[in-house]
Amino acid sequence: MPLDQYSPCPCGSGKKMKFCKCVEQPQEYEKLIRLIEGGQELAAMDRINQMLAKTPNAAWLLALKGELSLGMQEVDTFKDTAHRFLKLKPDNPLALIMNSLAAALDNAPAENVANYLLEGLGESRESLPSMTLMALEMLIQSLANSGRLSMAGYWGEIQQMLAGDQRPEGDSVLQDASLNLIAKVPSKVIDDPPGSAWKERLAEVLSLSRTFRFAQAETKLRSILRDFPDQPGPLSHLLRAQMAQLNQSGAHATAQKLAEHLQISLEDRTYFAALALEIEPEQKSLQSELIFKYCEVDSIERIIEALNHLGNVDSIDGESADQIKQFYAAMVQDEVPAKQIYSVFNRALKPDAGNSEAGDAVETERLIASSVCTVVLFAKQTDKPARALFLATRFSAYQPICDEVLGILQLGAELADFTASLSRSYSEFLGRPKVIVGRREQPSLEESGSELVKDFLNLPLRLFSGATPLEAAKDERFRGPLLGLLSHLEGEQGLLVPQNAIDRIYQQLDLQRPSSKADIVAGNFRITNILDLDRLKLEELSDQHLQGVLLRAMNLGASRTFYHCSLVIRQRESLADQTQTQVVALSALKMFAPTFEQKIGYCRELIDCLASIKASVGKLVIELVSLLNASGLAKEAEQTLMQATQDFPEDPYLLSFLQYLMQSQRGNAASQSTGFGPDQLANRMLQHATRPEPESGSSLVLPGQTSSAPQGESKLWLPGT
Repeated sequence: MPLDQYSPCPCGSGKKMKFCKCVEQPQEYEKLIRLIEGGQELAAMDRINQMLAKTPNAAWLLALKGELSLGMQEVDTFKDTAHRFLKLKPDNPLALIMNSLAAALDNAPAENVANYLLEGLGESRESLPSMTLMALEMLIQSLANSGRLSMAGYWGEIQQMLAGDQRPEGDSVLQDASLNLIAKVPSKVIDDPPGSAWKERLAEVLSLSRTFRFAQAETKLRSILRDFPDQPGPLSHLLRAQMAQLNQSGAHATAQKLAEHLQISLEDRTYFAALALEIEPEQKSLQSELIFKYCEVDSIERIIEALNHLGNVDSIDGESADQIKQFYAAMVQDEVPAKQIYSVFNRALKPDAGNSEAGDAVETERLIASSVCTVVLFAKQTDKPARALFLATRFSAYQPICDEVLGILQLGAELADFTASLSRSYSEFLGRPKVIVGRREQPSLEESGSELVKDFLNLPLRLFSGATPLEAAKDERFRGPLLGLLSHLEGEQGLLVPQNAIDRIYQQLDLQRPSSKADIVAGNFRITNILDLDRLKLEELSDQHLQGVLLRAMNLGASRTFYHCSLVIRQRESLADQTQTQVVALSALKMFAPTFEQKIGYCRELIDCLASIKASVGKLVIELVSLLNASGLAKEAEQTLMQATQDFPEDPYLLSFLQYLMQSQRGNAASQSTGFGPDQLANRMLQHATRPEPESGSSLVLPGQTSSAPQGESKLWLPGT
């Protein structure tokens, strides 16, 4: 098949082959493409190297070599080729994009990765280089790896805009519920008043920003701000330019300046105050005070015996214990894992059967036990004494329990202070492990909401110089920071509580919660402030708008909005026949349900919904089997699996599972020695199953289907993670 002379030139310049004319031997290009498409990458690479030896400045050969070496995972070859390509063609979009990837692979600072990417996008003409989406993903991932994901909002939107239908399967890091909503979108821009003297100059800035030339845009903005100091419109554009270039310290300073700017509305000041908290380097203002002690002890056996007699102490055991012990050993720079780890709660984990009063209390009300502190014990070594590590957040209600535990530990000489490398944000404290006394289950949504209100109001924070939000509300100096913190809390979607829990916090502090200002024009629903997503009165939205919010919340990882929107959808008769919408809503409810019983119920409903649209149900069946086994319903789990194989005999997941089951249990003795039961096999299948091809006519992607483990047990908080 002859080459299309109007297709993009392989050199990555963005020009058509007919006009670029850098491929002097089109027949050689055709041969290389046939080799690559035929799976003969090594032969293609050898031929490229031979041709480069004769024509070392052939840009199209360097471009092909770069793409081919990356596909063959020859990283060093790719990086060398990228550097050589850029030196030859410093303005070539593909060369710049390749160097962005090379910088990410070299673990270079994210700013360098972003600058190459911005230059490559800026030099692109009619089409983007082939590696652009990969470079975007690498940039965002590098931000996540370096703990700076809060700077990724601008890049996340660019990724979504450019990817379109080519978005890869699997969750983006920007869908992580632990990332604040305010960091998932580009920063807000303030409109200038009509007739502003800098209007024409700002138009040049906008033109540069649209073509990704943020460095030049920032230069012009600083010129404007020299002539018109501290104008909020130019400042907001400067903030966005700094965010795009990943200048975190500069962006934080600009956001703080806007947060204190009296020429903009209180709502906008509050937004920028929340953004400043989120992008602050190391987020020191959001941290609570830690109690950290690492000291010698006389005997860990004595401590273990004493702690085991306390009803509010839980020993960390199970499959993850070894990994956690290694984690704490690394924290204190020890090569030998910890001997034992305990989590201490604020009340007894089991009701006292001998105490009739306590027994009655358990019958009439559900008591919640919250994690207070962690005790890590290290055994004596040849060159080291027995040691204990004590970790807690300073919280006045828990001080007596901390004092009791410290009394048991009887700490000796302090060995080292690692507090400089540790931190715990207020949201990590609010999301610490909690269980219902006498049961291995999480509190209900309403119970979690009540706990959140109480804990948030009484937690000392560095933002208020050690004062609590209740105390800060009485001090006018802290009014702006307090409003910013409350907006930040609204964006913390990883805290799943009733919508009215945030309202109650505002009321307790005698403050008015901002109402949503979503625009509805001619049926179109537009949210101008991302935090309005958490403020919407979902019950008042039309079916169409409610479905739009559901998908927006799912794509943003806005868990709280996603959950509550799903509840409203399930209650609407008018949406009962919208099967795909019901599937998404049920997936959310199953994901966030606190008990096995609720998860099992949603799982069954979800299987029925998927079966009605002839979509694959195998993965959900396997998850249901796992849930039933975890609930002690082994017989029902077996019957469920048997029935599913009859109802869905051609489901690819079920077929794979049954094959795996037969192989693993072939021979009684081998099966018993491995200790595999249906639950363990189900969990393995959930972890390793391959996504089946979607049914024709159905493009539905279910959220939360990669989660296999039931969420019914408390987990240990790891400080600094």
